Amino acid sequence: MTKVYSVAGAAILILALLTSTASGNPMQFTHDYYQSGGWDIGDGSPARFEIWEIGSRIYQGRLEFSIWMDLPKGGAWGEDSYEYPTGVWEHLLSPGDLWITIGSTNPFAAGATRHAIALTTHANVVPQKYHDANGNPDVWQPVTEGRLYKDAQFSTGTFEEYQQTMNNGGYWYSPDDQDGDDTKNSYMCLIMDFGEEVTGHSSVTWTLEPYWGWDPELKDGEGDWYLVDSWRVTGYVDLDQIGLSPWMSYSVFVSSECGNDGAGHGHPVPEAAARPLLVLASLLALRRRRLGRRRR
Repeated sequence: MTKVYSVAGAAILILALLTSTASGNPMQFTHDYYQSGGWDIGDGSPARFEIWEIGSRIYQGRLEFSIWMDLPKGGAWGEDSYEYPTGVWEHLLSPGDLWITIGSTNPFAAGATRHAIALTTHANVVPQKYHDANGNPDVWQPVTEGRLYKDAQFSTGTFEEYQQTMNNGGYWYSPDDQDGDDTKNSYMCLIMDFGEEVTGHSSVTWTLEPYWGWDPELKDGEGDWYLVDSWRVTGYVDLDQIGLSPWMSYSVFVSSECGNDGAGHGHPVPEAAARPLLVLASLLALRRRRLGRRRR
């Protein structure tokens, strides 16, 4: 019996190692928009409606994420292409929601299981695009900031321009949504419907995180640096709620409601997490062989 417990103890130890190894991965980031010398749009003016980076990691049974953007939780006013026919250009643009694709490093993988975490509390904030035949806004299921929405269906943005193929001045724009159109995209922006709402297993926190921007109009046209508001959005979701294991691939993606900028982060199977599994399988196989020899 002592030997049986020792092998079982070794298995438990290896499982603990697996958990700690897979959970100890540092936050890994994808930088969507970067210009050396500061975050800007090339002419010295601050960028608008940008998702600058997104990152994630598996830690202590949770998928943690971190997003850096310049849209506040309450949104920002900007151009809206779907209002153009009415002559109205300005619209309050939402920062969007977080999309999680299970089993693939490609956030746009066809047929993949996809869940979402509401970054803000909202319902239909795009009535000019999503409406019925009478022009009334579609009824979206309302979502609450920080909650998980399984099997979520999404809306796309209101100003769907720019894509990865637009490399201008050394910029790397947003990822290709693989819809075959190089001039428009169909980014996942907002939750508009879902299969199940889950509370108590996810969270979202907004933190002001200013950066230094350059304004060429300051100091009588000589230009000067000044602080620009931006926000760090962090949070988590419990792995068991989204069917994600530490050794599975996944991807996360976010785009603001304008839909012309998004950032995706694909996380492959962690190699460090796979090794303890192989060791555990070998130990269990060795144990079975030893027991088989004793029976003879």
